[in-house]
Amino acid sequence: MSADATMREIKAVDSENQKNLLSDVWRLNQLRKHLSSEDHPYHKFSTGNWETLEVQPKAKGLDTRHELIKFYNEHYSSNLMHLVVYSKESVDKIQGLVENKFQDIRNTDRNRFRFPGQPCTSEHLQILVRAVPIKQGHKLRIGWPITPSIHHYKEAPGRYISHLIGHESEGSLFYILKTLGWATSLAAGEGDWTLDYSFFEVTVDLTDSGHEHMQDVVGLLFKYINLLQQSGASKWIFDELSAVCEVTFHNQDKVPPIDYVVTVATYMETYPPQDWLVGKSLPSNFSPEIIQMTLNELSPKTVRIFWESKQFEGKTDMVEPWYGTAYSIEKINESIIQDWILSAAEENLHLPTPNVFIPTDLSLKDAQEAKFPVLLRKSSYSTLWYRPDTMFSTPKAFVKIYFNCPHASSSPESEVLTDIFTRLLLDYLNEYAYYAQVAGLDYGINHTESGFEVHRDDFLMNVKLQLLALIAKQPAFHQLRTVEQLGYITALLRRNDFGIHGVQFIIQSSVKGPKYIDLRVESFLQMFESKLYEMTSDQFKNNVNALIDMKLEKHKNLKEESGFYWREISDGTLKFDRREAEVAALRQLTQQELIDFFNENIKAGAPRKKTLSVRVYGSLHAPELKEETSESAEPHIVHIDDIFSFRRSQPLYGSFKGGFVQMKL
Repeated sequence: MSADATMREIKAVDSENQKNLLSDVWRLNQLRKHLSSEDHPYHKFSTGNWETLEVQPKAKGLDTRHELIKFYNEHYSSNLMHLVVYSKESVDKIQGLVENKFQDIRNTDRNRFRFPGQPCTSEHLQILVRAVPIKQGHKLRIGWPITPSIHHYKEAPGRYISHLIGHESEGSLFYILKTLGWATSLAAGEGDWTLDYSFFEVTVDLTDSGHEHMQDVVGLLFKYINLLQQSGASKWIFDELSAVCEVTFHNQDKVPPIDYVVTVATYMETYPPQDWLVGKSLPSNFSPEIIQMTLNELSPKTVRIFWESKQFEGKTDMVEPWYGTAYSIEKINESIIQDWILSAAEENLHLPTPNVFIPTDLSLKDAQEAKFPVLLRKSSYSTLWYRPDTMFSTPKAFVKIYFNCPHASSSPESEVLTDIFTRLLLDYLNEYAYYAQVAGLDYGINHTESGFEVHRDDFLMNVKLQLLALIAKQPAFHQLRTVEQLGYITALLRRNDFGIHGVQFIIQSSVKGPKYIDLRVESFLQMFESKLYEMTSDQFKNNVNALIDMKLEKHKNLKEESGFYWREISDGTLKFDRREAEVAALRQLTQQELIDFFNENIKAGAPRKKTLSVRVYGSLHAPELKEETSESAEPHIVHIDDIFSFRRSQPLYGSFKGGFVQMKL
């Protein structure tokens, strides 16, 4: 916790906050927190920025680093921690490692933080908040403070209620709103929960017509809640939920070990030991009383309505201090909401019917092992590929169908029409398919670029690029983000544009303009060039072996495996042994060949280097944009002033395979 490291982290936190300032998710979340009791921790600004971590402490005569160390000394105690270690080693060896690495963490017997009481007083309930978002569109968020469902995780009242309010089948709230032309999406669930307080929220994306009928939308929501309250909890609905959760939990895909240990450590904070591996995944105790208790908390007496629309610009009188969200508040009493309920359309709202898609037979069929997909059938209009799952042994299947429509993306008009068609098809299927989705049968319809030209894969060229990106990734992050503090979002990624491979730097900065960032990227490449030459033979081999290990890593689940083979089929390459071929190419690669590739294609001034620099100037850097556009063109740089004219002036380029893919290392 050196002074230098503390200052770098303050700047990183401020940079992260800067990127959130124009995010409606962050803005409206903070507005909800702002409209709560100032005495409650929920009210506070939760992410921090330069003002809270540097300016305000200095004004109070405080040193942030000193306060950080003080906080560490007061609260960093082993009795507040839980450790999960995931390893193939024996239990005895793991225990030895744990004792060696962690036994020196002191136990100061500290008490856990608690935030007693609900954060919203009567002043913050029964309110209608009109807020101005950044994005176009209208949104309605209706929320209530409730008893945290975590105290009744076996009974799962929040899950039960969100399942019904968020249902999308015929007779559901969303179905009615969509039929009336008032909503395009609806979500319901519990959020912002702790052991001491929680909120249940319903979020509706409104159409223009829905915005005009906001009161009717709220009225229909309360009508549906009244229906649930009067109907009481149904055991068959709970049993369906329990059955789906049971199937989902026992047939879940493997997750990366780092994610798994984080999840289990979190569960250890909340659940008793017998549920450390399960958490709230398996609701099993049907309790009509507990479900009814939570349903009764969704009352007009405690409601908080947040209504977002650009149409409120210039009609608000308050500003949230941290994000600058403009808003106004109106108190609404129970009688007003009752009027909305009475005036809402008399629609046929009803509970969902039993779900016929919930599986009852999960037995597996015997299948002969096949290393790669096999072509079962080929005709003049279709091909059928198949590969049985003999590795993961789960009752799952992945089916992908590609319709080759040559004119799907042949013009801007056809691109839009194809997009509209796929959206209409999804919308048409939703009422019926929603039951299947609830049961775990997910599906999706996407339109893709059509047509490709199959070419010979140059595996050696590809692995050179992959290895360079792997070697440069951490130094780029360290230099451009940690040392130079250019921006919180700083990344080096590989990319594939229709078969044309390359690397890209993505940097979002609030401290420097795009031109300066461009120069720093080129400067980094010059610095990285020297690192390549200084790399020892052992370091080179270690990097090659690291990439080989990544390529030979087994697929974690059936979805990942089927996705790999599907890309080969849909791209037309059919190179099912791609990973093995790339590993063979890596084993032949020499350090000098990698350096030659860098010198020819990537380094500053490389003869075959082609660079596209997309510079986006925010309001902070508007003066720089004006100054740079008036300057004479930089050497070897072509300015694109009119993207449409530039595109029309270029020859068409063959699509080698696939679409744009942004790949993570």
